[in-house]
Amino acid sequence: MMQDRFTAQIAKVKLDFVALLGEPTTLADLATLDIPTLVLFGQHGPMSTRTVAEELAAALPRAAIRRTPGGHMAPITHAEDVNRAIAAFVGGA
Repeated sequence: MMQDRFTAQIAKVKLDFVALLGEPTTLADLATLDIPTLVLFGQHGPMSTRTVAEELAAALPRAAIRRTPGGHMAPITHAEDVNRAIAAFVGGA
């Protein structure tokens, strides 16, 4: 049953939110990272995910941002597109 599957995962979901909301790193901190960084997001992902990706890419001085087909699970549902974007980035870095 779906409710049982969800209930079994709730402890991990709680820990994910604790880690996310307690993260002290700021965009200003990230702006000091002078490393090539690929920021990927699925074009049909949640607006919050797309916004975070855009904010990260804007903050990181050497970021490349790529939108892939699919949504939040694009690495699984659109693996070929995601892998192609990663390979192109690594090949050009």
